[in-house]
Amino acid sequence: WRSLSAGPRTDVAKEKADRALIGAEGSGFGWDYNVGLMRTQDRVTDSYVAGYLSESALLRTGGLTPKQPGYSAAVIAGGGIDPAINPWSVSQDAAGQAAIDRATINQVVRVGKSTRDSIDGRASREIYNLPAGPLALAVGGEFRRERYDDVPQPIFSSGDLIGSGGDLQPAQGSRRVAAAFTELNIPIVKNLEAGLAARFDHYSDFGNTTNPKVSLRWQPTTQLLLRGSAGTGFRAPTLPELFVGTTQTNTGGAYDDPLFDSSNGPGKSRCNDNGGAQFNPNFCNAQLKNKQGGNPTLQPEKSHQYSAGFVLEPTRDITFGADYFYIKQRQQIGIILGDTKLTNANGNGYIDLFNRTTRTSSSPFAGDVITKVDPFTGVTVIDFISSTNQNVAEQITKGIDISARFRLPKTDFGQFTAGIESTYLISSKNKLKGDPNFTENIGTFAVFGPVVRYKELLSLGWDYGPYNAALYYNYQSGYADSNLNPAGVQRQVGPYETWDITSSYTAFKAIKLTLGIRNLFDRNPPFSNQNQYFQVGYDPTIGDPHGRTYYGRLSYTFK
Repeated sequence: WRSLSAGPRTDVAKEKADRALIGAEGSGFGWDYNVGLMRTQDRVTDSYVAGYLSESALLRTGGLTPKQPGYSAAVIAGGGIDPAINPWSVSQDAAGQAAIDRATINQVVRVGKSTRDSIDGRASREIYNLPAGPLALAVGGEFRRERYDDVPQPIFSSGDLIGSGGDLQPAQGSRRVAAAFTELNIPIVKNLEAGLAARFDHYSDFGNTTNPKVSLRWQPTTQLLLRGSAGTGFRAPTLPELFVGTTQTNTGGAYDDPLFDSSNGPGKSRCNDNGGAQFNPNFCNAQLKNKQGGNPTLQPEKSHQYSAGFVLEPTRDITFGADYFYIKQRQQIGIILGDTKLTNANGNGYIDLFNRTTRTSSSPFAGDVITKVDPFTGVTVIDFISSTNQNVAEQITKGIDISARFRLPKTDFGQFTAGIESTYLISSKNKLKGDPNFTENIGTFAVFGPVVRYKELLSLGWDYGPYNAALYYNYQSGYADSNLNPAGVQRQVGPYETWDITSSYTAFKAIKLTLGIRNLFDRNPPFSNQNQYFQVGYDPTIGDPHGRTYYGRLSYTFK
């Protein structure tokens, strides 16, 4: 029974973010310096207002919740679901609707808070005069303390919420980070400079890491600049990635549990019994259970990358730039969804590689498919798919960033500018843990979602004294959809394009009013038949379903 009479599941999330910063900058003892002390705090309160039901209220257990002793006996004594409710009808009479309303939850269910305290400083000076110019040094450091608290309310942690992820438990985590860095700017010959940099970080939970970087900048003429860089990177898991509580959901698609389906022998299908005695809706064409959450055993992501490019400025009103980049990430942190672990385009899912004779799967995801013996049928079945955060892949990305800016001749109506920022991916391939080879993902729905080849942002700007405005065009190319259509054909998701507009007025050089519209023409995301997410009909990782939205901002700058 799906409780349609309770209305759509609706929640209201309220966020309050505070940021306080005090700093100083100046010169002393031949050094230029700046230092700062900062505290940030972010608090989010989530309230359910419609569509979510209390299981204990619906089953009239006298207040006992699913985690408490005697709950099952109370359900039996209460006679099951309130008899005023008609589970065979979409609509209810007055008594049935009143029973559903009594079980509907309307309260705060979860409070999350994160805080960060930090102090940082930087100093720079010229330390030596070389024949091509001064050798410049910069040094700096940072110390910060982070804390994360996720506090589900008793209605949530007791497991008494229907359709909301099970019994989410409180979670918290904290860490301290200290860092030091140095940079050298070295003039080699006229118009050729080298940059050397290194950063050392100490994490209280992950130890030490040192990451260097080298860069070159050569300007053979006033119109042409050549540049390149190479370095390594490090990203520690965030505190939520480590500690957020485990929640239970369902796969987006519906599947036949291969363990149940093959339990009568390799050549016999229980789920193809056409609704007969062998068929069981708990395991046939069913949304299977999927568990997601944090993982305290995560390891940091590491990377190395390099880039090379140029900037061409034939006139002061025209600038064009292009940069090639290469990034290789190791121990990439992410979630592989339960649907992908069951079946996917690479054909290495649990169901794809299931052997009906041995009732085992050679899939690299087999260890994430947790089984149990069903107490009602006595058959080993899938209990749930584990989709917690993991170090899941190596990834190599190659591409080109292109930018251009044009300033048109000034007119009596103001100054107009035009620009473009775009990225063209040459290759984006990854290798999941357990896979022997890399898989190319350009233009496909990959493990972490769609990988589009081309994105661009076109802009047209206007300035006229205290007034300015801009029009933006956002575009990204299409890709092969995640699932075959009903005819068994691979369909293409179309390109996605939106227009935005913004305008502002600055009064008294201190007050600025900004008004804007996102998705000016109310464009829907392109259709997708993906079933990886609860939202269907489009892909929520690349498309925004809000449509046309308006915003305003008023700011005051102290002089």
